[in-house]
Amino acid sequence: MKSLQIKIIWMFLLILTCLLPIETIACTPEFETSYLFDPSSSTVFSRVDISLSKELSKIDGTDPKCLYRVSEKAYPVSGLDAEISDLKEALENKNTPKSEIETIIKSHIAQRKIIDIYSDEEKKYFRLEPYKFSETRISDKIPFATKDLPEEFKLYFNGAVIWHSGDFVGARKYWDELLDLPAKDRKYKTVWAVYMLAKSYENENPKKAIRYFQMTRELASNGFCDSLGLASESLGYEALCQKKLGKLNCALKLYLEQFKSGDTSAIQSIYLTLTN
Repeated sequence: MKSLQIKIIWMFLLILTCLLPIETIACTPEFETSYLFDPSSSTVFSRVDISLSKELSKIDGTDPKCLYRVSEKAYPVSGLDAEISDLKEALENKNTPKSEIETIIKSHIAQRKIIDIYSDEEKKYFRLEPYKFSETRISDKIPFATKDLPEEFKLYFNGAVIWHSGDFVGARKYWDELLDLPAKDRKYKTVWAVYMLAKSYENENPKKAIRYFQMTRELASNGFCDSLGLASESLGYEALCQKKLGKLNCALKLYLEQFKSGDTSAIQSIYLTLTN
C-alpha cells in the first residue's frame, strides 16, 4: 500500500513540476543537508508545500500523535537552552545546592560560547559540521569542561570541542566513552551522543550512520532525554544516507515518517528527492 502511495506522490509531483515556472526550479539552492533549511529560503517551495502537504496528509499513518516529535524550540539557537535546561535538572536530581548549580551553569555557558558555530563562510546557514580544520569555530582559547559538571555532560562537551576543531575520530572516542557509562548516569546525553556519532559517519560510512540514526530513535523511545527532538531529525538524515546508497524508496518512507512527526520541512525534502 505504501509503495502505491509513493508512486501517486511521484505522479503528483511530476505534474506539479510541469506547472511551476522553470526558473523557480533552476534557482533552487543546493543544500548540504536533507532538510535543515533557513526559513528565509523556503519561499521558492511555498506552492509545493501547500499542495504536497495536502496529499501527504491523506496517506495512512500520518498521525499527529507520532512518537518522534520535532522540538518546539528553534534549532540550532535552542541547542544551548536545551542543554542548560537538562543540566539544571540533572544537578537538581543530585541534590546540588542552588548556589552551586548557578555557578556551574554560568561557567558552562561561558565555555560553550567559546565555540562559534557560525564561521565566516556560514553567515546565512547553520552547519553542524565544520567545513575544515577551521580556526573560526574555536578562534581563541580552547574551551574546557567546567568543574563539577556531571560526567555525561563533561564527556559530551569534550567530544564537541574536538568535533568543532575538525577531528571527528577524536570526538567519537569521548562519545563512545559516554555510552559506556551505566544507563542511569547518562540519561541526558545518550541521545545526543548517538546522534552525533551518526553525523560523524554520514559521509565516511553511510551504512554505519544509518545504524546510529536508528539507535537515536530507539533510545529516545526507551526514555532517554531528547530535548532537541533529535529522534525526528534523525529521520531526515537517515533518509539522506539512504539516498546516497541509492535507496530512494527507503528515503521517501523516512521523509513521510518525518512529516508525520510534525516536521513540515520534509515536504521540501520529498520534492527534491523526486525531482532531482
